[in-house]
Amino acid sequence: MKSKPIRIFMTGGTGFLGKEVLALLQLNPDVEVHVLSRNPPALMNYHSSWKGNLTLFNAGLNLTELKKTKFDVFLHLASLYDLNASYQEVIVNNVFGTNMALKLAQELQVPLFVNASSIAAVSNCLGTVSAYDLNLKEHFPDAYSEGKALTETQILNWSSANFSKLNLRLGILVGHSKTGKIDRVDGPYEAVKGFRKLKTFLGKWSGVYFLPGNEKVRLPFVPVDIAAQGVLDILFKSLLSLQDGHSISRDYQSYYLAPRQGVEIRKFYTSVMSHLGISNFDFKLVKDLPTEMTASLAHSLLEFPKEQLRYALDLPSFNTEDTEKMLGLNWCPEFSEYEQSFWRGYEKFISDR
Repeated sequence: MKSKPIRIFMTGGTGFLGKEVLALLQLNPDVEVHVLSRNPPALMNYHSSWKGNLTLFNAGLNLTELKKTKFDVFLHLASLYDLNASYQEVIVNNVFGTNMALKLAQELQVPLFVNASSIAAVSNCLGTVSAYDLNLKEHFPDAYSEGKALTETQILNWSSANFSKLNLRLGILVGHSKTGKIDRVDGPYEAVKGFRKLKTFLGKWSGVYFLPGNEKVRLPFVPVDIAAQGVLDILFKSLLSLQDGHSISRDYQSYYLAPRQGVEIRKFYTSVMSHLGISNFDFKLVKDLPTEMTASLAHSLLEFPKEQLRYALDLPSFNTEDTEKMLGLNWCPEFSEYEQSFWRGYEKFISDR
């Protein structure tokens, strides 16, 4: 007798990460996926899709109809990712949107709620930060990161009488580890613009260049396919524990989906320059000015992405021990292992535009 499938109600299925997660779930015959989307026709070949919007009351859904399906997991991947977003946009889409997702999970009596957060939630912290740490007393570099911290706080404090809560802090998502495929140019890919402009000055200067950066900071890149597999591995292990009658060690658990080390900014800069054919270029990283001033100057002079640069100057390090216990020590490849596909995917994206 065939056992009943694992039923997952999912948001964010059309996003960069969500598409990878759906592709993996589609390969699993024991899983039934129901996806909430503002545009269901964009989702094809999946078990079920529901037209809805998390910024509306009950997401615009008929809960009586939805309750007929007994879901095992509420997988919340929907989020506005924009470091330039206004505070209002962040509150409406990310904070209120997650509040509605929690309400739906509670109404549907789903035993496991899984949220995709970001390392941005602790971008205002110093030192080594655990996956449970948050600092709501210090200034955040942008509305997006503050919204992620507020969202995590909301999940943590939500009544857990009906379900367990799993929070996953994603590192900086980059292209597929094998193909390099991306769906837009943002984050670390934006650095190319600044170095292209810098390239025009190299023939006029024979000394050492000073570039914005912090030697102590490592960039926690995670290929999107690796992140998707990590999300599902932790999800299924947590669900199995619940279904076997074991309680998860806490009603709220949080993990980093970020590498143990990450790539040093110096190595990433060198990779950008190598990709652009810049050689014999001596540079030093400087962070003597306040972060905001350094980021603004670099943006004005070289078009370095100001919002992303703030992270590169001040990002803390992450305690990933719990993640490694769940996924293994080498679950996330180092940048050097997918560096060629990283640039191959970037070049393909811009050539197709």
